[in-house]
Formats: sequence, structure tokens, C-alpha cells
Amino acid sequence: NRNRVELRWVNGDNHFRYRNRPSVERSFKLHKRDFTPYFAAEAYWDQRYKEWNVFKFSSGVQVPVFRRTVLEFFYERQHCNTCGTKDTNIFGLNYIIAFSLKKK
Repeated sequence: NRNRVELRWVNGDNHFRYRNRPSVERSFKLHKRDFTPYFAAEAYWDQRYKEWNVFKFSSGVQVPVFRRTVLEFFYERQHCNTCGTKDTNIFGLNYIIAFSLKKK
């Protein structure tokens, strides 16, 4: 479960937004390759509207490519109560590179 508070400056006005994203994932091996499918739901509470106004549902799979790199294929469905477009479907691909700092 990831919780996030964002302090935002929109149209010359300060406000905050709270985001909650519970997720479920499970890694497994298939033909000597690691796969991590996941499902997540995220809700946004926006101070400007004083309501939960955005809901996202996403699922996908992460596949390690090289050392510290992951390829992620995903689908996301977004429903927004306060946007001009109520529902949005997103198919995507992310290439994730993880960096680590060595301790001295």
C-alpha cells in the first residue's frame, strides 16, 4: 500500500492532493525467466473539489531484462469525476533502470 500527499500549485493557488494505491503482486519463474504480474487501484482525494475525484485501476507484468533493468507492460483504466473526459484507457510500456549508491 502506497500513500502519497502532494502539495500542488495550480493556477496560482496552493492546495494538496492525497493518493492511496494498494497493490497485489506475485513473482514466479517461467522457462528460467522471472515475471511479476500485478494489480493496483489508486484513488485521489483533491482539496480543490473536496472529494475523491480520480480512480485508476491498473494491471501489468514486470520482466527483468538486464541487471537492474526491468521492462513493464501495463494497462490502466482511469475514471475522473471532474475531468472533461470521464474515462481513459491506457496501454503502456516502461523501461525501468534502478541505480544504487555505494556506501563508503
